[in-house]
Amino acid sequence: MLRHNQVLNGLSLSVSEGEIFGVLGANGSGKTTLMRVMVGLLRSDGGTITIHGESPSPRQAAMVGYMPQVSALYLELSVERLMSTDRVLAITERIIRQILRDRRSIGLLIVGPLIVMSLVGFSLYEQRAVLDRVAPGLLAVFVMFFTFILTGVGFLRERAQGTLERLQTTLVGSFDIMLGYMIGFLIFAIVQTAIGAILFLVVTVAVSLGIFISSFANNEFQVIQFIPIVLAPQIFLSGVIIPVEQMPTLFEWISVVLPLTYAVDALREIMLRGTDLTAPGSTCRTRVLVALLAAARSHTRRVGSRREIAN
Repeated sequence: MLRHNQVLNGLSLSVSEGEIFGVLGANGSGKTTLMRVMVGLLRSDGGTITIHGESPSPRQAAMVGYMPQVSALYLELSVERLMSTDRVLAITERIIRQILRDRRSIGLLIVGPLIVMSLVGFSLYEQRAVLDRVAPGLLAVFVMFFTFILTGVGFLRERAQGTLERLQTTLVGSFDIMLGYMIGFLIFAIVQTAIGAILFLVVTVAVSLGIFISSFANNEFQVIQFIPIVLAPQIFLSGVIIPVEQMPTLFEWISVVLPLTYAVDALREIMLRGTDLTAPGSTCRTRVLVALLAAARSHTRRVGSRREIAN
């Protein structure tokens, strides 16, 4: 049963090698729905489904493979590529094609940061002391802001369109999926950056946060609603406006765990004092690793929460 509709009832069949068969369900052919139920990505409202006489446990679900016709998935995600070692690149290619087709995303990536930073520079042109103090922090904030929106909305679209779940029913593992999406989003996020090492760490954290937050959102508007929760505390507590050393002790402790704090400090060291890139970079690597793990864990949690099938 699926939403009060009887999808399958008493189905029992054997398939010989080379034989092709189809199953009609509540949603037309029902291929995607059927496979999502079988591998535990969709929770049914009732009924029982077994694979070789056993309930679809993670071990049994791993035996199920599915690839729809080309028009149902994407040209770059063919069976041949997903079975080969370049499946991560296939997923990356999928993201690149999707973003290139969306002119609004391209504008957000390139034109948005350029306009905002130009306004900041021209408005404070005659106040160099103020510009030197706020520019590094604002640069980190805007890079993280635009990258966060791009990744959060983009990853949410992939999940809403069923791309992630379709990939889960193939031989592609969660690590390959996450790595492919990370590389795809990072390629476009780095377009915004001119200072490689530190801003690369900033966009990596922003991409990870975007993926992590998108797992809690059901639509694009909800991703936007997370901005005050995720970015506002970092803007006020990372030293962008007030130096961390002048904050109350409690806020100083909180700033220690905020990725933007280290990005702001690193950019100030580089832009104002000419410090070597390798020095501040080492303080950011741990935060990047934590962000990557959080993104991967959120993807696993989102899929794992739907792996229970009612009997």
